[in-house]
Amino acid sequence: MLARVGESLYSIRWPDGQEALLSAAQLAGPVEPARPGIDERCLCCGGSKEIELSSPDPRRPWIVLVEGTAPCPNCAAR
Repeated sequence: MLARVGESLYSIRWPDGQEALLSAAQLAGPVEPARPGIDERCLCCGGSKEIELSSPDPRRPWIVLVEGTAPCPNCAAR
């Protein structure tokens, strides 16, 4: 993912989750964003196109209850 931070400063998030800051002079050639779930594995769902919906137990908040699944907002809609 490529995001503009300043006038000539860009933030890049690589598919493995690492982030880097680069100036416009360091970017060479066209920059094409990777499409989650198509060009790379999605970091949210791992490629399954679904995420788990969970919530804490009302009586014991340290226990997480899995309530079901939902389409991944990052890649399933594409």
